[in-house]
Amino acid sequence: MDFFTHPRAHYAMGAQLGLGWLERFSQLTLKAAESIAWHRHEQTEVIASLRGTLNYEFRDHPSVTLPAGCFLVIPHGTEHRIIGGVDSPCRRLSLFLHAKRRPVGATAAFSSADC
Repeated sequence: MDFFTHPRAHYAMGAQLGLGWLERFSQLTLKAAESIAWHRHEQTEVIASLRGTLNYEFRDHPSVTLPAGCFLVIPHGTEHRIIGGVDSPCRRLSLFLHAKRRPVGATAAFSSADC
């Protein structure tokens, strides 16, 4: 498994939770103005901001400000990074959808077996 990891993140694997469509679940608390290195995932990532506002930058797309109570979907292979947070500490949840369950060549996050 090739995940970008952060020393303050807490993880659970989908198999531990009994969710075949979920590869990994993580919770991360960030200090204000903290930045994370450029990275990409093989999985589609769904990010929810639970507290504070998170700022994301994308290599090939406009930046996104994610306020508390909102979520963002980052398609697999999209290079991105967090470029800071407001209302320290910021807290977010990430769901990494299982890459191997995605139909080959399709853009759907869930296969027919998951529905």
